[in-house]
Amino acid sequence: MNKDGTVSLAEAKRFGITSKAFHQANADKDGSLDTKEFADAIAIQFAAANADNDGTLDWKEAQKAGVRSKKAFEEADSDKDGTLDIAEYLVALTAQAK
Repeated sequence: MNKDGTVSLAEAKRFGITSKAFHQANADKDGSLDTKEFADAIAIQFAAANADNDGTLDWKEAQKAGVRSKKAFEEADSDKDGTLDIAEYLVALTAQAK
């Protein structure tokens, strides 16, 4: 987020990434996430919140996955089915980090 090519824990939290997902994804344990590790953190958090394992997050699941804004959720739901797939989830996280 600060254009240094890595994401710190503080930066990840602005996106809605939890400390748990951050640390699970930080494979090299250097205290920051590179692009692959950041993508892994998003996938880890998405999977953990997807209780019904249907590949999408409803609003309740999305909140557990770090989406704090109902507006961001609704705007990211591009197909208007009331759920977010992982690509839409990333859009919601990005929108609320701004």
